[in-house]
Amino acid sequence: MATIRTANEPGDPLEMLQDMASANEWQIERAHDDEILIAYQGPWETYKLHFQWQPRSALFRIACAIGWEMHPDRWPTIREMLSKVNEQLWIGHFCLTEEGYPLFRYSLVLNGTEGITPEQLEEVVDTAIGECDRLYPAFHFICDGRSADSALELAILDVAGEA
Repeated sequence: MATIRTANEPGDPLEMLQDMASANEWQIERAHDDEILIAYQGPWETYKLHFQWQPRSALFRIACAIGWEMHPDRWPTIREMLSKVNEQLWIGHFCLTEEGYPLFRYSLVLNGTEGITPEQLEEVVDTAIGECDRLYPAFHFICDGRSADSALELAILDVAGEA
C-alpha cells in the first residue's frame, strides 16, 4: 500500500540522496536521521558535502566545504571576493566559516510540495559542487597573495577558441 503524503508533508529527500550517492559510489555517512555527509572527489580535491533535512519546516539544506583552511590574514580578501561572487549568484551563497574554510550553502524549502524530485536533487548537488569547482582556483590565488579582483579574473577567465 502506498503512503499518502499531504502537501504539507514532503518526503524525506535524504532517502533519495542516499540512493543517488550509492549509485554514484560516493562515500556516504548517515550522521543522524536528519543528516547525511558525503565525500565527493572533485577535480581539485575531495569536497565535504553536508545535507540536512528539517521535516517540521520542510527545509532541505546543503553545504559544500572546500577543505583547506585559509590563513586569517587572507580572510578580508576572501570575504571581499565572496561578496562580489554572492552578488552574481542566483541561488545559494558562499561564506567563510569561523575556522576559515570556504563553504557554499543552499537551502530548498519544500513546504506545499510532494517533495523534492530527482531532477531537483541532482541540480542542487551539481550547483554546489559546480560553484566550488568554479571558485577553487580563486581561493588558491588569494592564498598566493592576489587581490580579490585579480583572483576572480584569473579563476573565471573565459577562454575563447580551440587549443
